[in-house]
Amino acid sequence: MTSESSNVPKPIKGKASKPKKMSLERLMIMFTLFFIGGVLILVIVPEEHAARGIIMSVYSVAVFWAMFRFGI
Repeated sequence: MTSESSNVPKPIKGKASKPKKMSLERLMIMFTLFFIGGVLILVIVPEEHAARGIIMSVYSVAVFWAMFRFGI
């Protein structure tokens, strides 16, 4: 006995779908928030303060993480 289901092509599994492109609105909102956050840090933390470099480094890493996590 031959089953007719053997002639039916099987669906391809594991086919990668195209990643969605980031919308322009989302890009503009993220840029605005990051820009305002960076300016606030520069205004609040004095130039001579020792922690300013560390704070800006952590902020930069957070911005890159957020861009790759939520944006790109």
